[in-house]
Amino acid sequence: MGTAGHTPNFTAAGTILPFSCVEATTTDPFKVVVATAETDIVLGVTDGSTRRFASTDHAIAGDPVVLQNSEFLQLRAGGTIAIGDGLCPTTNGAVITATSRIQFVACEAASSGEILWAQRVGSVEPNISVSGFYGSRRAGVMIRDAIAGTDSIDVLVVGDSNAGSNDYGYTVGLDRVFGYQYGIDMYATPMLAGGRWWGSPDSYAAVDNPLYENMISTGVFQYSNDDNTAGGTGSTGNQRLMVQCPADTGNDALETYLNFSSTNYATTATTMLPQPNRWQWNPVVIPSGTVWTGTGISNAIRVRSYSPLTFSGAQSSQYRLVYGTYATGSGQFKLAITNASSTTYAVSSFISTNNGTASAGYATASLAYTSPSAPVDLWCTWDGAASAQANSRLVTGPFACLWQSFVAIKKGYSVTNLTTSDGRSTTQIADRVENMDKVLDALLRELRERQVAAGGSGRLVVFVNSGVNGSETSGTWTAAAERIRNRISARWISTGGDAGKLAFVFTVTHQINPSYSGSGSAWITARATVSPAANAWATTNAGDGYGACVVDTSVAFDYFKLTNGSSPTGTMYSVVATDQIHLNSSFSSRSNGYDGVAGSIIGTIIASA
Repeated sequence: MGTAGHTPNFTAAGTILPFSCVEATTTDPFKVVVATAETDIVLGVTDGSTRRFASTDHAIAGDPVVLQNSEFLQLRAGGTIAIGDGLCPTTNGAVITATSRIQFVACEAASSGEILWAQRVGSVEPNISVSGFYGSRRAGVMIRDAIAGTDSIDVLVVGDSNAGSNDYGYTVGLDRVFGYQYGIDMYATPMLAGGRWWGSPDSYAAVDNPLYENMISTGVFQYSNDDNTAGGTGSTGNQRLMVQCPADTGNDALETYLNFSSTNYATTATTMLPQPNRWQWNPVVIPSGTVWTGTGISNAIRVRSYSPLTFSGAQSSQYRLVYGTYATGSGQFKLAITNASSTTYAVSSFISTNNGTASAGYATASLAYTSPSAPVDLWCTWDGAASAQANSRLVTGPFACLWQSFVAIKKGYSVTNLTTSDGRSTTQIADRVENMDKVLDALLRELRERQVAAGGSGRLVVFVNSGVNGSETSGTWTAAAERIRNRISARWISTGGDAGKLAFVFTVTHQINPSYSGSGSAWITARATVSPAANAWATTNAGDGYGACVVDTSVAFDYFKLTNGSSPTGTMYSVVATDQIHLNSSFSSRSNGYDGVAGSIIGTIIASA
């Protein structure tokens, strides 16, 4: 008897939902299980029927399975999908945008949980081999789209001192590569903390002084009221830093909600707080029931007239603030954009910090503004600015500034430093990432929401560089890399992010010259085992849905090239004789190591796409 047009009788080896991708089991003929990863080969897709009335399952173990019998199929979206996207299976047999192995092509757009039509195209996996590249190609697709101007990209830098070495590091290197090597428009400032603390063993006279570390190419300064006195009370008057603030009902509740790990804040070596731009994240707070009565601008983002965010002339923009909310109190504030003296360009109405619920939390406020044709300095602040009392812009507590940024309404890129953890191993960096809790949540949510507000789709690439510190082995590096990847991915998804719009780029610390005997020379031997293990880890997990890749920087920049640099300007190391664990960060040098290595990393990733 002929079999054309018929489908064999399959049974389920586990619970399967309607409109789910399935794959064959490896043991029992004609039994299927849910296909959940890009590397799974899809045997078919279940139809929309359920096993019985009021059930949400298509089948459970032992039940018959009914597959759709057409090249055009109905699938369940596991994330945001656009018309024409190549698709692959993900959790529970849904589909997401593929990074390499394409098994379906979307015929219509869909959001997570919706049913869409798609065409089965078999398995299409580009046969691309790029020297030094391993793992998922997702980051390459995102960067390529940003270069083309069709979407935006945020980059979040995580690492040891090389993330921000000498106020530069890969944070500035990546910013310069995106903005000046590839000519992508900058769409936003980094996400900046609302306060900062420079604990022991480091010190810095920072009261009312501008911070521009890791922002040298953005034309942005940050001002915040700081006090480096051990156990200090903030700086002046009734403005405090959260970790040093005396007992306060409102801000104590917020600190508890955020799981603000402040027990070891006094030292940068052991703190679990984020260290954006090397500073411990430590919000400025106004205690409950008090009013900030300072004069002048003590807390602001200053976007200079030469910043890429302002020099293009008239531009719709926003000043955005992530602030603490409270179950009680009469806290309020206004956002303002001024010229630091007599001119106010924009000011909001009062915004209440009382959320009317039983718990503390956080929320986002924004102030819209159209910058003038002739660029000017913009001071974006929540503290009332120079004439606060005269213009009724006083801040009343409880109040806390968690994160803030300035955004131009256009597609482009932005680079934010999450933590520059000096002297920390990959395991210690993972410890820190896992202990950030809702502080990380607030950052990830706002990165996505501000990008969407500016016209992007909400894409994030997490860049991680580590390895040289501690007694790193292939086992410790891969285990810690997985912890960093898993934690950020889980928090991204839990705050509303699309898993298909998150990618990771891991790099181990650069090569060191075998003749070097200075600090960190143990990495010469350790890298020989850690780097191949990292490459293999990325290859093995290329289709697991996390979108992670590894770039081996020694392919483009081995120790010989780093030692000699670009003649005649000299070495790409910080100091050949005494410091090869860091790179040359001279802003004007042709042998700037962070610019050069960052450029090769991004070029390799783009080639993979």
